[in-house]
Amino acid sequence: MEQLQQELERLRQENKELQRYRALFEQSPLSMQLHAPDGRFVVANAAHFHQWNITAEQMQHFDPLSDPELERLGILGAVQRAFAGETVLIPGNWYDSSHITPNGTRRYVDAVCFPLRDGAGQISEVVIIHQDMTFLERAELQLLQEREKAAQERAAQLARANGALRESLALLSHQANLDRFLGYVLGAVAEQAGACAVHLYVFDPLANTLSQRLCVRNGEVFQPNHPDDPALFRRPFAADITPAWEQMVRAKNSIIHHTIDQPHPMTWPQTLEWHKKMGHRARIAVPLFAGEQAVGLLGIAMEHEELFAPEQTEFIAALANQAALAVQLDRLATEARQSAVLEERNRLAREIHDTLAQSLTGIVLHLETAAELLSEHPKAVAHILQARELARSGLAEARCSLWALRPRALEGSDLGDALQRLLQQLTAYTAVESRFQSSGTPQSLSAEVEANLLRIAAEALTNALKHAQARILSLELTYKAGAVELWVSDDGCGFDPERASGGLGLAGMRERARRLGGQLLIASGPGAGTRVVASVPLTPASAAESALETARGFS
Repeated sequence: MEQLQQELERLRQENKELQRYRALFEQSPLSMQLHAPDGRFVVANAAHFHQWNITAEQMQHFDPLSDPELERLGILGAVQRAFAGETVLIPGNWYDSSHITPNGTRRYVDAVCFPLRDGAGQISEVVIIHQDMTFLERAELQLLQEREKAAQERAAQLARANGALRESLALLSHQANLDRFLGYVLGAVAEQAGACAVHLYVFDPLANTLSQRLCVRNGEVFQPNHPDDPALFRRPFAADITPAWEQMVRAKNSIIHHTIDQPHPMTWPQTLEWHKKMGHRARIAVPLFAGEQAVGLLGIAMEHEELFAPEQTEFIAALANQAALAVQLDRLATEARQSAVLEERNRLAREIHDTLAQSLTGIVLHLETAAELLSEHPKAVAHILQARELARSGLAEARCSLWALRPRALEGSDLGDALQRLLQQLTAYTAVESRFQSSGTPQSLSAEVEANLLRIAAEALTNALKHAQARILSLELTYKAGAVELWVSDDGCGFDPERASGGLGLAGMRERARRLGGQLLIASGPGAGTRVVASVPLTPASAAESALETARGFS
């Protein structure tokens, strides 16, 4: 009797377990179906019928071992392996049940197929479980489509940007009028940024001022100002009117963005009310750099407050670099013109010195001798004295012409002051530390010596700033017995002077030193910095200067 009760208890427990398994099967959110080893349908749960919109009666005609849809998807072999005794995982596929029932559905599912074995180890049934991934797959597909669309839009935007950059470069290489090129660049910036106004300000390091060069307003270029521009923009103004300029220069390519209703503490005075009057919502300042040197600023005014997308920022930065290049090219062209003018002035000075001044000096001396010899003939002496006064007057005019042809950088100062100003101007707002030193007793130098030494210094300093990547740049002027020396040295990357190209201007510096009867020495090496030394002999006062002194004595 006791054994019978134990058996009944065991059967009740098994029945409970069977009920739990059946509940698990019926209530599972995963589609489950059982098939006989020969493929015949046995049973499926509610999730299966709902997922595939199919009935048990319709499933009686379904055989997974010969399903055409599984064959189309290329996974029929995997299912057949499960019926052969393997556990098979089948990653996502789009399965369509409409070939089983007219109302079938198309789902993206992951599947697992595995055999159930009896106590003897024989396959009794095969289970096929589907996990519906349709929602996630569609979401991923939609995300991919959105990304692809965004990529296509960005590609189109980049293509337009590249086209604009190519066109601007073509203009830069062929357009003689740089202001037209700058107007095109500002227009491209306005279009890319969705801006209603873009202003270009050029920096003068010597005066430490910003001045507006031109602006674009609603697609139209104005030079230098639009009639509605504020008064501040109509004349050069101090770059340090607020800390904004210094902050941007020190931060290198730092862009300042602020909205008009929340003014930035670095907003230029007198401009906030103008922005509000013009309906601007935001303003962006983009500094312009040519290498290490700050050359100007782009001011962008917009009627919206949206921040730039990364690709917009990249494109505007590229256009800003081209604008900076154009400004620098214009400066170099101006310097080249000034250099040509200086060369012509020096040539004329030499002509005056070699011909007119010397001839007039000789005439004056001869006339004084004639006056002494003919002192007993008053009329002759009168004519001679009149001729002497005319010669003296011509000599004075020659003296004025010689001083008028003196280089502008040397006007009102000596060579040491001019060199120090040059060093300060070239290194202003760069990370380079500049050092100037003058030693020895200053000597009187000819205008030609001073002008050429100034040019040698300018070339050497420019080379160092462009190529040396130096931290310290030194300029020394030394007066020695019989010579004056100019030293330009840096602690930069150095180079091999024997392999240097003509682009460094070394030949030009050597030629200037040679014309003065001196020499130019260059000491450098990779990683060892560079030292340029120009040594020029101190010569007696030239004949022209003697003539000037004579003229001063006569007057």
